Amino acid sequence: MLSWINVLPAGDFDRWLKEAGESASGTFAPDNEHARMAKKGRRLLLFKGCMGCHSTDGSEMTGPTMKWLWGKRTQVIKDGKEVEVVEDEAHITSSILEPGLDKVKGFEAVMPVPEEMTPQDLKAIIEYLKDLHD
Repeated sequence: MLSWINVLPAGDFDRWLKEAGESASGTFAPDNEHARMAKKGRRLLLFKGCMGCHSTDGSEMTGPTMKWLWGKRTQVIKDGKEVEVVEDEAHITSSILEPGLDKVKGFEAVMPVPEEMTPQDLKAIIEYLKDLHD
């Protein structure tokens, strides 16, 4: 995994994080639970460094794009065999928590295990990925 660190003073970081959440595709309505969760999901992906390897615009990077991921049929290598999986909540959650379980065909298996991911964090990421499907 390749990444970089840009250290900011606390106020600058808070401003950057707020702007990053607001610049996500789509409009986030503050009174909509899905929108709040999706915004949190985008922030988590930024904060955890996921967007250093995965794009949200359709371009491939070190890892596959997250755009159009939700519901997609993906070819993966699992237990040495090529199989097709549906990118649903169960598979995405498994891929985040146990990234070595199966490898997306055409990509190296370099995704690290996240340090800490709560069920609420995973739900927020899923809600954001649903928005990228539109």
